[in-house]
Amino acid sequence: MLKFKNLSEQIFLSAFIAAVITVITVGLLWLMDINTKLSEETADLKTAQINSRKELIKSQVDEIRTFIDYEKVRTEKEIASVISNELNSIVYLISELAEYETKDKLVSSALSLASGFNTKIFIIDAEGTILAHSSMPELAGKHVSSFEDADKRRPYYILFNDAQKGFRANIRFNNNPQPSGTYEISASAFHDQNSGLIIGVQADRNIFINIMRNNIFRTLASRKLSKGGYLIVTDFNGYLHANFGTYYDPPLYFEKFQDSTGAYPYLGIKEILEKEDTTFYSYLYPKHKGGKPLQKVSYFAADRELNAIYGTGLYIDDIEAVFEAEKAIRVQRTKDSIIKTVSVLFITLLIIAIIARRVSEQIKRSFGSFMLFFERGRDENVKIEQDELFFNEFKILAEYANRMIEERVEFEKTLEEKHLALQKETTEKQESEKRFKTVISVMREGVLIQDGTGRIISINASLRQMFGIGDTGIIGRTLESLGLKFMDEDNVIAGSFCPPIAECRKNGKPSVDSIIGLHKPDGSSSWFIVNVMPLFTDNGDKVDKTAATFSDITTRKELNDELVKTRASLENAQTISNIGNWEWSPDTGNLWLSKMFYTIHGIKEGQILDLDTFLAITHENDRDRIRKLLQDLARKDIPFETEYKVVSESGQEKWVYAKAVTSVLNNGEKVITGTIQDITAMRKAQQELKQAYAKLNEYVEIIDENVIISETDKKGFITSVSEAFCRISGYSKEELLGKKHNDLKYDRNDPPTADDIRFIVLTGEKWVGEVRNKRKNGELYWVKATVSPKFDANGKPVGMLSIRQDITDRKKVEELSLTDELTGLNNRRSFNAVLNSELKRVRRDSKYLTFVLIDVDKFKEFNDTYGHTQGDMVLKSVSHCMKSFMLRSSDYSFRLGGEEFGLLFSGLDTEKSKAFLEKIRSAIENLMIEHKGNTASKFVTASFGGICINLSKYTKTDIDTLYKAADEELYKAKDAGRNCIFLKTAD
Repeated sequence: MLKFKNLSEQIFLSAFIAAVITVITVGLLWLMDINTKLSEETADLKTAQINSRKELIKSQVDEIRTFIDYEKVRTEKEIASVISNELNSIVYLISELAEYETKDKLVSSALSLASGFNTKIFIIDAEGTILAHSSMPELAGKHVSSFEDADKRRPYYILFNDAQKGFRANIRFNNNPQPSGTYEISASAFHDQNSGLIIGVQADRNIFINIMRNNIFRTLASRKLSKGGYLIVTDFNGYLHANFGTYYDPPLYFEKFQDSTGAYPYLGIKEILEKEDTTFYSYLYPKHKGGKPLQKVSYFAADRELNAIYGTGLYIDDIEAVFEAEKAIRVQRTKDSIIKTVSVLFITLLIIAIIARRVSEQIKRSFGSFMLFFERGRDENVKIEQDELFFNEFKILAEYANRMIEERVEFEKTLEEKHLALQKETTEKQESEKRFKTVISVMREGVLIQDGTGRIISINASLRQMFGIGDTGIIGRTLESLGLKFMDEDNVIAGSFCPPIAECRKNGKPSVDSIIGLHKPDGSSSWFIVNVMPLFTDNGDKVDKTAATFSDITTRKELNDELVKTRASLENAQTISNIGNWEWSPDTGNLWLSKMFYTIHGIKEGQILDLDTFLAITHENDRDRIRKLLQDLARKDIPFETEYKVVSESGQEKWVYAKAVTSVLNNGEKVITGTIQDITAMRKAQQELKQAYAKLNEYVEIIDENVIISETDKKGFITSVSEAFCRISGYSKEELLGKKHNDLKYDRNDPPTADDIRFIVLTGEKWVGEVRNKRKNGELYWVKATVSPKFDANGKPVGMLSIRQDITDRKKVEELSLTDELTGLNNRRSFNAVLNSELKRVRRDSKYLTFVLIDVDKFKEFNDTYGHTQGDMVLKSVSHCMKSFMLRSSDYSFRLGGEEFGLLFSGLDTEKSKAFLEKIRSAIENLMIEHKGNTASKFVTASFGGICINLSKYTKTDIDTLYKAADEELYKAKDAGRNCIFLKTAD
């Protein structure tokens, strides 16, 4: 082992060797750990890449499933809406005609409204006989129980029974009108009370579902996924509908498709999905059209209702490339880390060597510093820090030195403390005297200090103010020389001297709580409580000074005088107010009764009254209760407050209100004090008021049952509703409380909104208008509302009160006058009013407004070929198709005459408007109504011409300008071959 005489050199070498060994060991362990992690990450990398891609394609297919589910829900709502709208129209017409038309005429009128394309009408009488059926006339005259569907159910019998119970009945069933197949049907029926008929509408669901299926397949064909992939769409019949972004119409036969291995991937996928809803599947498939088949992992989902199989996939070669690239990056990172680590280890060793060398030098300097530090501790009383010394010998020397320094410091500290204590005692005496003067000067009580001859030594500001004397020329004078006049408690002038002070100076005894008055020069008087304390000479043989305090009790004295006057008038007040009082001392037996006590109880004044005599005039129903209350009061000090009846000698009954408590006087005597009041008239008034309240409650219940009333707070939350409100809305009170009226509106964006009304009413104004609301079951109803503000005690609005009137029937009549009878769309009469209103609204909001004219192509030729009945069916079908897209409250559709229709909507620019119109055009053609005379298609189609205008720029646009522009574009569409869209831009 190496030996050094120099301690610092030995420390340096030991520290350096230990650091080198530690750094090398840590470095080797780190390199081993890096190598292990690299091996593990390389093994898991490929699996992670494949799983990540699988999750990606699975999430993409799951999004498509969500989209398809949404389309199904939307289609169900569309079917329900079509049936409901047609049923509402027929029921309303039959109800209106029931009073003056025969039953046969009513049935004929109802059948005339049948669209003939996708809805059918049936009529049932009150006995269950089918009077008419627009699609199955053979059922006419038969009972509803005679028809069974493919599932052996009796749908018309079920509808008949449910409708008879008073609510709208709904059902879905399978019908067998032809031997070739079954068709799923949705039907709804309603019992019209006016005509006694049950009216029903049914729709062929397959028409709607086929349209939905075609639209979904087109959308899936054009949908491009992330990573640039497309969906493949097939069905369970072996046909391919979409692939590589292409929609096949008609679909391609796909069942015998083989990959490069000769396998049939479609059949494998189909076999799995016939049992499962989703699956992963591997097969060979070209990456591009005409390309080489490559290994592909795909994810497929099945929708049996739509007869659809759809999915997407990924190629293994992409994953291999990503895996190799990622592996190379990780290897390179590992190499870089090793190089950096070796560099860091080398630099670390170098730094350790430098630090060890500097520590060695510090130890050398510490020995030299110790001697210098010891000398400072001896000369300057600075103690040596023993913890900074490394060797015991130096610590022992430092301990002896520190003891000497402590003894020296302790002596100097004791000397300094004695000097400070002397200074503190002197200062405290000065401060005490100063505080005494300050306390006297700020006291609310007056303070007066006089010498033995009565001359003033000190007087504070409060007393000078009480006496009404100045600030100067007072010290050294007597009270007599100031011209003050004092009075005793009986208002007798005592002179210019203060009696309590003079008495204290004379006999040398304190004077406590003496009451004196002061008559001021201005004629006013003040009253004081005076306390005087004598201060004796050092030998205590005579009074050297007097100290007096004055407390102003002028207000209390005046109140006491007033109390005497008040007591004098109490007897008169009791007589006027019909109130009496009494006092009784159980200790002495003394009993005092006021005059009104005798009067109220109907006994002679001055008559001796004991407990038995008093109870004798108390009504027998109250006697025992009053006896116990009085006994508990006398024995247990339990106060009471009660009402009881008394009966006079003449038999007159009175109601008396009584209250009694116990108290103890200063001499210890217990006294019971009580009051009584004749409340006979008040009890009678209470009974009459109770009857009035009962009557009022009856009126309130009538209003609650028959008037639609609601109350809201300032924020618009409902706080109270009537039963009539619950009945018309279909909600319970619990469901309505806490809601806002916007939650009940048919469309929250209908003007005016609930917030618009609230803003007007909370300014103090009343609002009157019509509001379109929605019942809990989804039905529409109209009310005329009068909304008034509610005010608090300060006249500030704190909420709103709304009284409403049901105007649904009137609005239905108005709607009929503005609705085309054949199609149910807005007619030409409503067109101008709606367009004017929308121009103002959209111009105010600075939005786009789009107006479009639509003509059914070659409609005259259709009528000539198929007849006017089928022509009406086409108009109904086209109108239903358009209306199914116009879902917002600001969307309007019109029949302007013949085969001409109009659409009006806002908020979409030209590009978005054209895309929206293309959906409608495509949907009309997809109705697939045969039209041999149409040159644009073998089905019924329509031409579109319109204008999209930015009203923030074109502020002077009117109806004629819009109509003319749309008409010009419609002619362009017809000239271009029809079945197309021409949309002019005014931006």
